[in-house]
Amino acid sequence: MDGKVKIPDETKLLSYDVDKDTDNPERMFHIGRKVVNYWDISEDLGYVILSVNLDELESVLSAGKGSRVYLVKDGVIVGAEDTKMLGRQEKALDSAKVNQKAIKNARSGWSILLCQSIREYQKAIEEQVIFWIMVALAVLLIFVLLIYRVTKPVMISVNDIVDAMKNLEKDNFREKLEVKEKDSTEIQEISEGFNEMSERIHNLIGQVKESAMEQKNAEISALEAQIDPHFLYNILDTINWKAIENEQYEISEMLVALADILRYAINDAGEFTTIDAEKGWLEKYILLQQEKLGEEIELEFKIQDSYGKCKIHKMLLQPFVENAIKYSFRGYEGAHRLTIEVSKAEEQMHIIIANNGRHIEEDQLKDLNMGKEIKNHFGISNVRKRLKLYYGEDAVIYFENVSPSGVKVHLFVPLQEEQKDEDSSY
Repeated sequence: MDGKVKIPDETKLLSYDVDKDTDNPERMFHIGRKVVNYWDISEDLGYVILSVNLDELESVLSAGKGSRVYLVKDGVIVGAEDTKMLGRQEKALDSAKVNQKAIKNARSGWSILLCQSIREYQKAIEEQVIFWIMVALAVLLIFVLLIYRVTKPVMISVNDIVDAMKNLEKDNFREKLEVKEKDSTEIQEISEGFNEMSERIHNLIGQVKESAMEQKNAEISALEAQIDPHFLYNILDTINWKAIENEQYEISEMLVALADILRYAINDAGEFTTIDAEKGWLEKYILLQQEKLGEEIELEFKIQDSYGKCKIHKMLLQPFVENAIKYSFRGYEGAHRLTIEVSKAEEQMHIIIANNGRHIEEDQLKDLNMGKEIKNHFGISNVRKRLKLYYGEDAVIYFENVSPSGVKVHLFVPLQEEQKDEDSSY
């Protein structure tokens, strides 16, 4: 071609055909552009024809299952994977069943039309939903298995604790829970606490049984040693009148004191009395004891405020007074003084029984304060047991030697509720 030529912008689809004369037929479509003389554009020089093999184009136009790509020119389909669509109008595409997206080339005027099946969209969404449901179920199953794997040892330990509690209901207090190192800290603490509680309950039941047995033995002993109080009082009264007839007034006084002591001790033994009543009883008791000792005993009471009306169990102070006379005063030269003080210490009543006699040996003093039973001091052991029955762990006894001589016994017992109310009203 001589000279320069100008190719106009217009591009035309000339035709498309199928060569059926060969063993391998080719599907072609042809695009032509008119060529004119550059110096005289009115002079047509011819056409440039571009022939495109549709088989080569199909690999480019293939968009996957359920999707089609079409080349459209002036509303006519000029390129498609499905050859049946070539040459047909764009309107022939069913837009109700496909989702269409078109991109137009401004220079050539050709459009690339992507048609995607709505059904395939829905099917893909359904597949995705099913896939994620399966993933969620798989994750849930794995999560459940992990929870089971983690909680299985805990559930085994909890079941062991439940079984141990059931055995505890059957009075099997000796069974111990195994404290496993692989268990959590909380389960280990529960197991250790259960073992401690079981042991404590076992010990408490043993103590209750022992106390019940002691009470039973005491009741049996009381029944065996029981004497008709009226008979005893009548005999003492008869002896008293005999003493008066013979002008033995000192003996008469002693007999009256003994009768009062017996009446006080026998009537409602172990029940509550007042500090004032205990004071009157101790005065009569000292009267008889000093006759037995052969020496006078100075007895002094120091009772703070209104604590003379405070309630206390009968005969709690007598063993301490008896021990003072028996061990501190016997063989001690000088005046025998016995002082009993009553005051308040927080929520308790503080009673001090003090004497100016001999000291307690250090070893015995230590054993007494540790609560050990001391030979020949059965009265103190008896008081300890009574205090434990009456007040539990709220009552305290403490012994001390004082300088230059003498012993102090500190007794702390809980105040009764009515006394607390009176104190709070002051």
